[in-house]
Amino acid sequence: MKAIVLGGGSDQCSLIMELKQRGFTTILVDYYEQPPAKALVDKHYRVSTLDQEAVCRIAEDEQADRVVTACIDQALLTVAYVSEKLGLYWPFSYEEALRATNKAFMKQVFKDFDIPTANFITASDEDAALKHNLSYPVVVKPADSNGSFGVRRVNAVTQLQPAIADALRISRSRKAIIEEYVDGTELSVDAFVYDRRVHLLLVTETKKMPSTEGGFPICQSRYPADLSEAVLLKIERAVNRIVTAFDLDNTPLLVQVVVRDAEVFVLEFGARIAGGSKHHLIKHITGFDVMNAFVETLFQGAVDVKTHPYAKHVTTNYIYTNPGVFCAVTGIDALFQDAIVVRFDRYKTPGMKIVSSSASRDRIGAFIVEADDRTMLQKKLDYADRNMKVLNEAGNDIMLHGLFA
Repeated sequence: MKAIVLGGGSDQCSLIMELKQRGFTTILVDYYEQPPAKALVDKHYRVSTLDQEAVCRIAEDEQADRVVTACIDQALLTVAYVSEKLGLYWPFSYEEALRATNKAFMKQVFKDFDIPTANFITASDEDAALKHNLSYPVVVKPADSNGSFGVRRVNAVTQLQPAIADALRISRSRKAIIEEYVDGTELSVDAFVYDRRVHLLLVTETKKMPSTEGGFPICQSRYPADLSEAVLLKIERAVNRIVTAFDLDNTPLLVQVVVRDAEVFVLEFGARIAGGSKHHLIKHITGFDVMNAFVETLFQGAVDVKTHPYAKHVTTNYIYTNPGVFCAVTGIDALFQDAIVVRFDRYKTPGMKIVSSSASRDRIGAFIVEADDRTMLQKKLDYADRNMKVLNEAGNDIMLHGLFA
């Protein structure tokens, strides 16, 4: 049996291991020369995961039994396209995948099904988009991109046109979303839909890093989120509406929301496992192996969604750098020995060039820290920040420090 895996990032390694344990020959499609998952697979095609026709030809030539991805938003569309064309199983059709990955379609469905979201417009022309009734600040984003690439906060009309032009350039469908910025507590909601039932797995608070380039990539996920029962119920209702509106079943789910004055606003969602080592965090806190469950549903296996409470305070902390060539992360072994860090995942391989810190896809890696209370958690984070370095080719530390306070 053969499986084509789209995307070779660190998170996809767990997907590949699940497939190999089931006896699959694994074939990776990733445009990087040395992605982290390359060492695990049987064959690697250096092709973009977004090139639907090229992936289809590879799947045909290899006589693949499955085409899969787990944590990459836009690759879902390619998987659905190839699976539908070749008659392979995937939990949703190409049209369903399009609605769930293209934010222009997604936001319209939110509006049609009364799913609470920020006021927005869809733009396909930068000049026309300058005429709107939205209140500043606004967020401009491509309708279809990975890893928060091209997402910008705009505080005044003078900044709007360049942001729209950038978003339209990145978007494959030449569409951009302009939405009002909702100031509040941003949350990441991880769920699993099985047999038409929604199971909330984990709710974490999202901390974002202000970027000089206008973006605001995630630098930390924090558990537990400080939520009232009333707000949690509103979140649960919103997630259930999304599942109904998009006819989702047998799939992991990531929903990004903002809570302001006890009101919930849905920013967007993905019918996938969250990236950024989130499946490791979910398993660490809840005991539920979401990656294993996802792969099990691909073969119509039964899934028992059980979670348990967790008393500790936990953060996943994302490492960003100044521009440079990534060579190594130092200090991690000592942090493990000192019981400061409980897990570390590296997202980049040595020799990769880092040109920016404006999007989630720019991060070098992530580490998990936990403690019995917030005070001790912060002491551990400060200690880790002081004792960790990211080295460039000259041996200089290019890590952006001070993000986890």
